[in-house]
Amino acid sequence: MQAAGRYGVFDGLDAMSAVVGSDVRRSHTIEVIRRAVEPTQVVWSPAKRPVRYCCGFAFDEARERVALVRKRSPDWQRGKLNGVGGKVEQGESAAGAMSREFHEETGHHVPAWAWREYARLSGNGYDVAFLWCVGPDELFVDGGRGEEDVEVVRLDEMSGLHVVPNLRWLVPLALDPSATTADCVDRS
Repeated sequence: MQAAGRYGVFDGLDAMSAVVGSDVRRSHTIEVIRRAVEPTQVVWSPAKRPVRYCCGFAFDEARERVALVRKRSPDWQRGKLNGVGGKVEQGESAAGAMSREFHEETGHHVPAWAWREYARLSGNGYDVAFLWCVGPDELFVDGGRGEEDVEVVRLDEMSGLHVVPNLRWLVPLALDPSATTADCVDRS
């Protein structure tokens, strides 16, 4: 599947299933389960709750550089740059999880209130909230001191870097003042 949009052309998992900037909401999903004993009988049940994740981008004050991490896992991200993030724990907000994950991975503290959610990507069993903030000055001077390898990269040099593919549209979207929150659904 391929989609063209304001931020470029994307293939496969990068294809945007919603119009960027629109306010499309995900409807409640219902699974259809067919019983083996009675193949014509359909049983309706609520779908399992997706695993919630957060992914954040800390920009410098001038919005010219962004802090990314060189991923060690999962396997499909190994060696690529991605935003800082992780799993949202039970009872935690996306911004609260982002604040915790950012501190764990970079060693720098950004309070939950400073993180701004701007996109959400949902698919089969997952829901990722994307957030951005203006990061602490020392992050852009000394890098990270946490669990992950932090790399501060210039935005105008990102196209030549080995990044997780959706960063090519997620990072520009974070800085677009005309964009509203985008909800994207991966139907692959």
